[in-house]
Amino acid sequence: MREKTLKILEFDKVLNLIQEYAGSRIGKERVLNLKPSTSILKIKYAHKKLSDALEVGGEFGYPEFSTLEDIRGEIHKAMIGGILSISTLYDCKNLIELSGEIKNFYKDADLNNSITEMVDILYTNEALFKELDQAIYDRETLSDNGSKKLKSLIRKKTSLNDDINAKLKEFVTSSVNSKYLQDAIVTLREGRYVIPVKREYKNFVKGIVHDVSGSGGTYFIEPQKIVNMNNEIRVVENEINEEKLRIIKDLSKKVGAESEFLKYNIEILAELDFIFAKAKFGKENGYSNPIFNDDFNIKLRNVFHPLIDSEKVVKTDVDIDSGTKALIITGPNTGGKTVIIKTVGIISLLAQSGCMIPADESSTIPIFKEIFTDIGDEQSIEQSLSTFSSHMINIVDILKQEPDEALYLFDELGAGTDPTEGAALAMSIIDILKENKIKLVASTHYAELKVYALNTPHVLNGSMQFNIESLRPTYKLVLGIPGKSNAFEISKKLGLDDLYINKAKSFVDDTTLQFESVLEEIEATREKISGYKEEHEALLSDAEKIRKRADEYYNKEKEKADKLYEKARKESKEIYDKAKADYEDIIKDANKIINNIDKSSARKIQETRDKLRENINKLSEDKTKKRVKKVKKDELIPGQSVRIVSLDQIGEIITLPNENGDLQVQVGILKVNSNINDIELTENATQKNIERKKYRIEKSKYIKPEIDLRGVDSEELYDKLDKYIDDAFIAGLKEITIVHGKGTGILRKATEELLKKNSHVESFRLGKVGEGDTGVTVVNLK
Repeated sequence: MREKTLKILEFDKVLNLIQEYAGSRIGKERVLNLKPSTSILKIKYAHKKLSDALEVGGEFGYPEFSTLEDIRGEIHKAMIGGILSISTLYDCKNLIELSGEIKNFYKDADLNNSITEMVDILYTNEALFKELDQAIYDRETLSDNGSKKLKSLIRKKTSLNDDINAKLKEFVTSSVNSKYLQDAIVTLREGRYVIPVKREYKNFVKGIVHDVSGSGGTYFIEPQKIVNMNNEIRVVENEINEEKLRIIKDLSKKVGAESEFLKYNIEILAELDFIFAKAKFGKENGYSNPIFNDDFNIKLRNVFHPLIDSEKVVKTDVDIDSGTKALIITGPNTGGKTVIIKTVGIISLLAQSGCMIPADESSTIPIFKEIFTDIGDEQSIEQSLSTFSSHMINIVDILKQEPDEALYLFDELGAGTDPTEGAALAMSIIDILKENKIKLVASTHYAELKVYALNTPHVLNGSMQFNIESLRPTYKLVLGIPGKSNAFEISKKLGLDDLYINKAKSFVDDTTLQFESVLEEIEATREKISGYKEEHEALLSDAEKIRKRADEYYNKEKEKADKLYEKARKESKEIYDKAKADYEDIIKDANKIINNIDKSSARKIQETRDKLRENINKLSEDKTKKRVKKVKKDELIPGQSVRIVSLDQIGEIITLPNENGDLQVQVGILKVNSNINDIELTENATQKNIERKKYRIEKSKYIKPEIDLRGVDSEELYDKLDKYIDDAFIAGLKEITIVHGKGTGILRKATEELLKKNSHVESFRLGKVGEGDTGVTVVNLK
């Protein structure tokens, strides 16, 4: 693509928006250096990686690349024996750490795509990272723990410093010596500890003078008794520096040995940062991946220019089918013609650069080998060129280029000269270019081009809508209709007298007036049809939403029913299998006994065996037997007598069915989990319902809404509270209060654990101020 085209279409400004989403400098540079491609394979692969990044990012999030630095040059230096700086070693540590973090970030990604493939081949060296992490404190400093020897030397230096400070502190705080000193402090000169001595007493303090104050009144003297200690510190410092240099050399050598892997990691991480930046930018701004076509057509749905404020931008459609070579756009000034032209151009550049586009996901475009633009006034003051001349110089250069599979964008084609000649030139350019496989979008004010587009095959009229009532453009592109001249209507709206308007019309030939009148009628008809279309689309959309909801409901209910059936089938099979196993055990025992008893007893046992077989067969048949009448939820109340069909057992309802139909039934001393589809009402259920209601009313008279558990141990609490909740539930209480006191919190925790498991409990909370605070728990029952 020509650099001039990229500049005119402001491609660099869009890239500048995208690079804000990159975390590293190398990632940002890669975005800013992005160029459109004409290779279908490269473009499609770039979009494949972009789609994969969106998939991975949508499921696991996007990693952070801010610690990534481009140190490939420095690493290469280490490979050939160079010594690295501490900051480069620090960046190497960050590089290995970042590589490991990203591998770990996506370790659970059960995806096989271009992004995970790149992550999988990232190289991590845990041993090298540990050495770097132990030796490097920050970008400028080695850690004291870089080696055992370094740590020992630093301790030795610290000990010597402490000894010197102790001796000097003793000297400066002595009342005998205080008169010699300018101040009772210890300071450093030339890396050695000294004390400030008054000039007149400099000969009273034996030692080495290292410095004199600017006024000459103070001598900084190293007392003789610490000279050897200072010397020893210098020796230790030299040893420390030598050890640090050894550590740096050793680490540099190890980095050099891994240089190829580390450089490759930088390349992969920079590419990931670059791809994720494009993905995050597109996703955050509502962009989508384009569909590329071989039919050479442009269909952009709800497209908008990426540089226009999202709160102000007006989305529109651009549709240039494969049979149309040129689109001629007419309309008022500032109506959005230039924006439409630039939008088509920038969309193509972004798509061919592997970026998402600001349009709906159904949008489709071809791949252009070149994009030519003549937009805006590019005349040079120094060259003293007119508007027409500057445009024509650019157009002449464009027409010299190969026109095959190119996109041409012309703003005000033929403008800046005599309208008749300008229109003729514009028509000749379009007429010749359209003989090639091209797409052309041009704006104009010339009426001749409107007529040309109406009468010429493969050329389409388009116009920018204008609201006469508000005197404002709508920025919507209308295809198939040329723009109507609104000069007379606008002038009238602005207050120009009809006398002048009618006089102006007399200067215009009848054909032109009739043409404008026909355009007005066409526009009115189009708006009416557009209204019907919008209503139709709205109805279709509502119908589709209803269909989707119905499908979702059906699928949800079907899944629920399937689960219930499978659950009942498994439970029935378990019961059947257990009964069968019990039967077989009994038969085995019976056979043993038969061999040792008389015929009369044997006959009785045989009868027992036959009866067991009959029960087993009956149980097997009951597994698949359907009930005559399905029980409804509103027919059930707690305490009601029901029969569990699969078990053929009578019990009483403890809890009402939940949304899945699951409930609890008390069968003897057992609480049995069942389902509404596996129970039926007993014959005396109605009478028992009445009795149960009466029982609940009677029971509620003596069940208090509060229970005091203070002083109760944990084991006793479980039985006492469980029974109280059952009684309160049967009595129909909706809220109860449990007093457990504040104390150590043991009773409160035990209460909470029991409440979490109890099926009668809807919710619970600690008491508020005035209710007993944290000493009570308030419970809502189902």
